[in-house]
Amino acid sequence: PPSAGSVSFAGRDVTRQSAADRCRAGLVRTHQVPKPFLGMTTFENVYVAASHAVKSRDEAYERVIGALDMCGMLAVANRRAETLGLLDRKRLELARALATGPRVILLDEIGGGLTDSEAQELVLTIQELKGRGVGIVWIEHIVHVLLQVVDRLICMDAGRIIADGEPQAVMTDPQVVKAYVDDPLVHDRITGRLARFIVEEGAATRALAARWHLPTLLLYSGPDRCVASRGSDAFAAAAPQAHVEHERYDPLAHEIFNEPEREQVFARLRAWLGARS
Repeated sequence: PPSAGSVSFAGRDVTRQSAADRCRAGLVRTHQVPKPFLGMTTFENVYVAASHAVKSRDEAYERVIGALDMCGMLAVANRRAETLGLLDRKRLELARALATGPRVILLDEIGGGLTDSEAQELVLTIQELKGRGVGIVWIEHIVHVLLQVVDRLICMDAGRIIADGEPQAVMTDPQVVKAYVDDPLVHDRITGRLARFIVEEGAATRALAARWHLPTLLLYSGPDRCVASRGSDAFAAAAPQAHVEHERYDPLAHEIFNEPEREQVFARLRAWLGARS
């Protein structure tokens, strides 16, 4: 529960309302890591959401068909949810939210772990939702995707709002540039804690690159979404090649322990360390 402040929606205080009550009021969310109902089909997953919002079975059925159609999932309606790939699981999150008839949808890093082309497919659906008058509140690290949809951008650093306004104006705000965009070792898909460590230690680390003697594997997304990779490239170029290898992964999700890429990344990491042991 919140320790301070309140959340108002449509003129009502919803701070301590249950998720079910907020959903009935029209405020719904998707999960960063998809949470489908396993053992049920895609259709059944969305039907659960629709039947929560309306009592009529016919109306619930129509909502399911409409949501699946809008999210491009009619072709997999009868597939069990656990057999879906990551993109379809993300679509299923969106379809379930849509089937409730929302006024506002909260998207929690829905682009995480997707390739650029996959994320672009979701963008088209989200743009259509926006065109229908559904409010979108989107938390996202893949900034170039976010910028295709939003009218207002809020940037936070260490839990504090540092810029709020028109997206392009925010992206060029000096505080945002200093905190994220222009730091050469901050990448858009790593944890905030690691990002802060890199910001604080990056300059010292780069200065020591030529005398580096520890086996090091640099992993970063390429091409980077919202920051330059020149810091990582410069470090790799300056450090002795016997000790440093750098790999680009696209995407290298910051939720690496939850996303499919983890096996690929860890396999390469084990092989690299094994060769040097």
